[in-house]
Amino acid sequence: MINLEELKQTIEERTGIPSKLLKGENAEEIIVSAKALLTYRREQETQRPRSTAEQFKEWIDGREGIEAQDTAGAALADIEEAVRIEGGGYPRITDAGEVTGLPDPRNTQQQFSEWFSNKSALDPFKKDGWRPII
Repeated sequence: MINLEELKQTIEERTGIPSKLLKGENAEEIIVSAKALLTYRREQETQRPRSTAEQFKEWIDGREGIEAQDTAGAALADIEEAVRIEGGGYPRITDAGEVTGLPDPRNTQQQFSEWFSNKSALDPFKKDGWRPII
């Protein structure tokens, strides 16, 4: 069984929520308390005035398709999953049975060939050798 004080300390280290603010008589209640405090902190951060540099960074990130990362929320989700597994639950599999993270089996020449054909108008298989770029 997980020690509640250790759980509070882990949450404090990984999310930044002070352990004194975490209330609950079991692990689930402490995690719910941490989620509520994280939600409150997010609301307060969105309402505070942002500097010009922060606004510019958000604009650039939006143009580049970079989403803001919620490291505290991800850490709390990891802690919640660890508590659930320790309590007798099975781990959740999120890869849908797909094997991921394997290196590309093609050699460098094949990889470059595909990249080049996607980026250029040259098509060696067409009669005139060119295709329109979309």
